[in-house]
Amino acid sequence: MRNNQIILSRRKYLEFSLAAAALPLIPNYSFAKESFLESLTDEEIFDAARAYNYKSNEYSNKGRQPRAKKSTRKISKSAIDALIRFEVTSEKVYNKKYMSPTWPRAESGVTIGIGYDLGYVKYEWLKEDWNTYIDNEAINNLSKVCGKNGESAKQLAINLKNIGISIPYKTAFKVFTEVSIPYYVGSTLMAAPEADKLSDTALGALVSLAYNRGPSFNNDGDRFAEMRNIRAALISGNYEKIPSEIRAMKRIWPKIPVDRNDMDGIAHVGLRKRRDEEADLFQSGL
Repeated sequence: MRNNQIILSRRKYLEFSLAAAALPLIPNYSFAKESFLESLTDEEIFDAARAYNYKSNEYSNKGRQPRAKKSTRKISKSAIDALIRFEVTSEKVYNKKYMSPTWPRAESGVTIGIGYDLGYVKYEWLKEDWNTYIDNEAINNLSKVCGKNGESAKQLAINLKNIGISIPYKTAFKVFTEVSIPYYVGSTLMAAPEADKLSDTALGALVSLAYNRGPSFNNDGDRFAEMRNIRAALISGNYEKIPSEIRAMKRIWPKIPVDRNDMDGIAHVGLRKRRDEEADLFQSGL
């Protein structure tokens, strides 16, 4: 009986050892996940993150609320570079993917330039913003998709691409820096006027946050708790607390992607990465 017990124990030990050795081959095993996450590019994660925003309630009022006035207050080059990276990754990626109108999925509209979503823009805004940068024919064609978002915008983007609507990176960059950013600086300062005391880099980090989540520093609800805490820190002058509040927002996007078909999971990676980099940017501006 004792010998049989020894044989049985050895057999169980062998089975356990073989099972342990096979763990890295299991698709959902942590090693495999870590390897998959490391293989994701900025282009993949930020592209997914841009589309994901329209599945949340964060942009539900975008373009349908009073438009802030452009601000003459500047943000730093490092902040502008970070925003461009978050929105189109790089000039090279822009030329490959975003020169023609696109549809980022979900409830987005036709998007042109660097994150300029026509689905949440009024015709008057389009004309005001782009009149000196593109010709009237292009504006007239683009005006037909203003205010249209969701699945219908997918075909509209294809139609505009087919008739040759194309915006070079140089033009997109000028509109972004001369039009879009001044508006978002304005909306950020309208929601949190105390931010005007920050350095150009620290303010730029909050503008990036507002560009992504809206200037929601006074919004109600648990989802915006950290945004309200940032406003409180601005009012009290406790600026050193703000980077940790930006990082704390990552609780909203906890899901880990399982593969490249899990777009929501990849979007969460992008949004978490963006929050970390915005926190670092703000810290560098203190």
